[in-house]
Amino acid sequence: MIKIAYQIQSQLTSYLQSKSYIQLFFIFLIAEMTFSGVTAFIATMIDPDLTYNPIEKESIYVIFIISVIVAPVIETFIFQLAVIEIGYEFKLRGRLPVLLSAILFGISHYYNWVYAMVMVFTGFIFAYSYVFIRNQYDIAKATLFVASLHAASNLVSFLNNNVFNFF
Repeated sequence: MIKIAYQIQSQLTSYLQSKSYIQLFFIFLIAEMTFSGVTAFIATMIDPDLTYNPIEKESIYVIFIISVIVAPVIETFIFQLAVIEIGYEFKLRGRLPVLLSAILFGISHYYNWVYAMVMVFTGFIFAYSYVFIRNQYDIAKATLFVASLHAASNLVSFLNNNVFNFF
């Protein structure tokens, strides 16, 4: 089973390495949006309160500014740049900095345990993409990539929740 996981990871890495920076952005965005959309849909069907975020009490303008501009930048600096780079400074091996980043990202979004768990997986996508872009390019491009990815993901959620209401 572990051997199969490593083969899949190797094939995925080879595939991603053949893509441009822009192509990678859309690949990671589609992955994150698919995961978030499916989990949000399922959670909403079970109990709409599972997807509740306290920011929803604010005005539409405040929600937009915080969720699409402020939070992606601050959270990228804290949960990807700082956590992963400090992890590397302390010689954390393998996927541990990515896992630590994802868990801390999820905990920071603890509105209920389901929301936090979903955010751990979202945090994993952000952390994995940070490390991948960091290794392919550099830290600055990785930080910009993840902040933009996070902002784009939050923009789609904002539009869904406040404009289109798909679910």
